Amino acid sequence: MDLLKKDKKERYDKLFKNWDACLKKNKASNLEALYKKLHSEIRKNPKKTKTERKNKPVRKVIGKDKYAVVREDSKGRKYVRHVKMGKEQKKKRVVAKI
Repeated sequence: MDLLKKDKKERYDKLFKNWDACLKKNKASNLEALYKKLHSEIRKNPKKTKTERKNKPVRKVIGKDKYAVVREDSKGRKYVRHVKMGKEQKKKRVVAKI
């Protein structure tokens, strides 16, 4: 990381931009100092604080099939959830295919 910073400044900035911002924010000189600082803070107060969400995720059912459900999340991404079949449904499906 240090060699890249000395040799190719543009490449370093592209790859480690977020790390540099984090180091400046926490006032640490390097990654080792950052880790030591963060771990000492965790040891002081190890209890996890729960963050509250702004919006609850919304999942809409777009389409239903015999064996699957197509859903859409709040970001507009679509995905398929397959419905688990029971033993009798599996037997009927096998008989229908034969």
